[in-house]
Amino acid sequence: MKYAIILLLSVLLITSCSNEPKKEEVSYAAVLPNSSKGISVVNESKDTMVLTLKDSTVTVTSSYTYSYTTKRVDTVWKRYVLPGTTPPTDTVVQPPVPIGYSIFYENGFDKAADRDPWGKQQYGNGYIDTAFKKTGEASFHAKPKNVSSGIRSEVQFPDGWLPSEGAIEFDINIVKRVINNAHFFQIHPKKDGASGCPAMFSRNSGLAMVFKEIPGEPEYPFFAPVLNRWYNIRFEYKMAQNNTGYWKAYVDGVLKIDKSGIRTQLDNDNWMKIGINSWLVSETANEAYYDNLKVYKKQ
Repeated sequence: MKYAIILLLSVLLITSCSNEPKKEEVSYAAVLPNSSKGISVVNESKDTMVLTLKDSTVTVTSSYTYSYTTKRVDTVWKRYVLPGTTPPTDTVVQPPVPIGYSIFYENGFDKAADRDPWGKQQYGNGYIDTAFKKTGEASFHAKPKNVSSGIRSEVQFPDGWLPSEGAIEFDINIVKRVINNAHFFQIHPKKDGASGCPAMFSRNSGLAMVFKEIPGEPEYPFFAPVLNRWYNIRFEYKMAQNNTGYWKAYVDGVLKIDKSGIRTQLDNDNWMKIGINSWLVSETANEAYYDNLKVYKKQ
């Protein structure tokens, strides 16, 4: 009886996976009867999203609901296992909700107006893509074009709009990137012709946070993204024109940069840009998706 139940669950799960291989998020639940054995996920194919189940050594003394959640094959995987089992080594812990912040702005990039909320017209060939997203209805598909003397596809925010101290969080999936020739996020100074400061810049070893306009041009390695994979990015910051600022950068909840007592700003009235900015390359050289933008204000 026990093996029949496990076999039935396996068939149901595999059938659900194979019928909808492109679904953004799939959840499964199975209720086990009283048994001395449980089930656990021991293998999964990221190509077919098929789960393999087997008996576990966990004792289940009463009815137990087993749930499994995964995302698209190129995104973060979340797994839930029976109590007492060891979680998979590649389980990603999502960043906690920031404490001491209040939400200032949200954009899920779900409708056409979300790519240009303030009419800045910097999105290039970018568009709201309903076929590919992290969550929700759609994402911003950044596809650069020669706009405003740059090869760009950005969602630009107003001058002086960003809170002077707060947090910025978004999901990004980089499809293509040119080394030493692309910003994938930036806060732009008011000074004409200035570069992003700070900017998430493409380097040979990965992405780096670059403060190009600050004396000495500080640069801090961030992380090396795998193409065609979603990452959650969060910056906690204080903008300052003297050495009272700070910049913290997280990827998938892991702190990668922690700098305090630094200058983070060239001048006042800076504006934030979510997207790609490059130069002297083809319009198709860089490409990325963005989703779930949130801006927080420090309380």
